Amino acid sequence: MRIPTARVFAYDIKGQAIDLCRQMAQINNVADRVITGSFCDINTLKSIPFTKKALIISDCEGYEKQLFTQQDVSFFANFDLLIEIHDFIDPSISSTLRKFFSDTHSITVIESISHVIKANCSYCYEELQDYGLLDRRRLLSEGRPTIMKWFYLKPSL
Repeated sequence: MRIPTARVFAYDIKGQAIDLCRQMAQINNVADRVITGSFCDINTLKSIPFTKKALIISDCEGYEKQLFTQQDVSFFANFDLLIEIHDFIDPSISSTLRKFFSDTHSITVIESISHVIKANCSYCYEELQDYGLLDRRRLLSEGRPTIMKWFYLKPSL
């Protein structure tokens, strides 16, 4: 049985991010399977030659409601999606996506851990043992404006 070679389609509006993606693909000997581009909208997604099953990972900085719309839910019906939710940009993103995908997907919410909790030893790595609480908090902070969450959407078919 021949296992098909997976392809990765990676998009970013920052040229440096795409350059780094290409470099990593080259280093990992998968450059022939990584296709890169800049801006990704629904037309871009629809142009990708998906097989029956796909995983779409989205971190689009508040563009979620424009990328994942009610009219395009059927397009995503067979795909797993991992979407970073930017409710701090638009507080209605979570509720809108829940409404759109409730009939086609089961939704699991994954939340980040605050840098304060991380510093208080939920991330007790040996490399951090010599640092005090304030230094660990600074080292572990991602500089995000709030606790982040992701929706993992699995087709309910």
